[in-house]
Amino acid sequence: MHEHAALIEQIALYLGRPWKFNALEQDSCWQRHIIDGQGRGLIISKEYNQPKFKISGRFDKRITDPHHSEFCSIGVSINRQPKAIAADIERRLLPQYLKAFDTARSRYFENQQKAELLNAVAQSFLKVSKEA
Repeated sequence: MHEHAALIEQIALYLGRPWKFNALEQDSCWQRHIIDGQGRGLIISKEYNQPKFKISGRFDKRITDPHHSEFCSIGVSINRQPKAIAADIERRLLPQYLKAFDTARSRYFENQQKAELLNAVAQSFLKVSKEA
């Protein structure tokens, strides 16, 4: 994937702001990320023995519900121009992914609020039971 880093960086440039190539946070030697700085990201993986990238929406479990059912990914040829790949991402992946990400993020915050409420109720019961 090191040989494809420049191509992926160009794709990020064609996607425009806020998207940018993320050289710092790479999961492995066969994946690269394009991020928007707000928690959303695209994972670009080289398909094994094929001149193809699999591009998937990233769902960070620290800010999104890990049980999202909306899996968002597309395949694109490595041999295409970066501008064409970026256009494919914008047309075929981003609308679906951004909607799924917002849903997963909302569910995460709803679940956090529910957990905090349950914790507060449990603490209240503990306090009352100790006083009784």
